[in-house]
Amino acid sequence: MGANEPTTLHLPFAARVAGKRVWRGRMSLYAIPGQDRWTLILNRSTRQWGITRTETGSKGRVFQSAYTRAVRGAEVARISIEPETIPHVEQLTITAEPEGDSRTVLMVDWETTRLRIPIEV
Repeated sequence: MGANEPTTLHLPFAARVAGKRVWRGRMSLYAIPGQDRWTLILNRSTRQWGITRTETGSKGRVFQSAYTRAVRGAEVARISIEPETIPHVEQLTITAEPEGDSRTVLMVDWETTRLRIPIEV
């Protein structure tokens, strides 16, 4: 989701994230943009760098993907989410909005896109 180190979510309890059951603990969050749907990836590996594919820099330097086969093996879930269109925001913003006693929605805003990720106890 963010650049460099992976964006992490810490849950002190077991929960459902966008309908998928996950155990308590830390996990990294990745998002794969799509035209009509985005894929949210929850992963138990939280130490890898944010490069998820091999990239070549402007001076020809090759940066290897940190999303290795071992990291992929630590995936907890892949979730399809429908994005919303919002007014433009300058930077990636993640906020949590409580909805009652047992539900929170993570709002991920980036440029003109919002992802709503429900978390339920």
